[in-house]
Amino acid sequence: MSPETYRPDVRLKESDIRPAYLSHLPLKTFPIPDGHCGAALTDCVFVNEPRGILSEALDEMLRLRSHWNKLKASLPPGTAEWKDADRRSSAYKIAANSFYGVVGSPFSRFYVREVAESVAQCGVWLIKETIEAAKGRGINVFYGDTDSLFATGCTREQFVEFVRWCNAELYPRLLKERGCARNEVELAYEKGFDRIVMVTAKRYVGRYSHFKGTAASADSKPEVKGLEWKRGDVSRLTRELQGEVIARLMAGTDPPDPATFVPVIEAWRSRVLDGSLELPDVLISKRLAKPLTEYARRVKKDGSFAAEPPHVRVARLLKARGQDVGEGVKIEYYVVDGEEMTVAPASDWTGNVDRFYVWETMVYPPTERLLAAAYPTTDWRQWERARPPKVRAPKA
Repeated sequence: MSPETYRPDVRLKESDIRPAYLSHLPLKTFPIPDGHCGAALTDCVFVNEPRGILSEALDEMLRLRSHWNKLKASLPPGTAEWKDADRRSSAYKIAANSFYGVVGSPFSRFYVREVAESVAQCGVWLIKETIEAAKGRGINVFYGDTDSLFATGCTREQFVEFVRWCNAELYPRLLKERGCARNEVELAYEKGFDRIVMVTAKRYVGRYSHFKGTAASADSKPEVKGLEWKRGDVSRLTRELQGEVIARLMAGTDPPDPATFVPVIEAWRSRVLDGSLELPDVLISKRLAKPLTEYARRVKKDGSFAAEPPHVRVARLLKARGQDVGEGVKIEYYVVDGEEMTVAPASDWTGNVDRFYVWETMVYPPTERLLAAAYPTTDWRQWERARPPKVRAPKA
């Protein structure tokens, strides 16, 4: 699929097969002319030859990614060499994924909405077909997105056979039915976990049992996706607490007892509320997504202005001091009073941070969500509240 291979003129006339009041719905079946293929779920038609420029460029990107993936698969997971190959593979993956943005952005010279929609819907169609095929073989799929699925309920050998069958029979048949001249789709059995904690979609931590056939070693680090431990825009305390819990969750031959995390939480809670804190421990950073002048203040129903985002307020203060706060600049600040949401630039640090806010809003919630996913029957919210209740004035 590419802008110059899209044929909007090659379509079966709607009026020939159904009434006009159903014309807004995509066609379920339609004849695909010779030399063309039809995108699933959108019914857009593309010419098979010559190949589009985006398809040719993607082939080269994916070839380079495949090279580094093969090298990565030959190395013990989590080692320095494995991480280097993983980074290079990810770089080519990101570059390849950017091609979708080229056809999907109205600001691109290659923008064709129907092409972008067909690319996305093709992924939806393929993963749904794969999940249904897995269920038909008794495999329990508990998570899936546009290009992957996670499953249990089968042996490693059974899943290897399922992947082989998909590549040899399922995908060739599906694409042939759509008129595709070539089958570029291939499913890979990438990795296995002997322990995994899924927090939300695309946010999990798992301990490898193997990666592309190579067994994990004692030095293999767990795979962490989407959790705060890997993010640079959260405070140091947030990362360190979650990092300690992750290490404990993934350690040992058997899953740890939830009671072992109680002293960890209490020690960290005490440290945040009563211990010595440095600026990096509580620092919050956020970039300006647009020029400061484009952040318009919202007017509430009573006519007053709504509060601006904290990083915008800090940016205005820094601008008044003569600092550069253009689009893309990272604004660093900390919370002085969480109840009134009073914030201050990092340069004003004197230690006057709202410790209750730090624990209740910044440090504990990410770890609480992780523990709740691992041990859903334990009440982890009992350590959440730290701020003393307000003293109410006696009634008159």
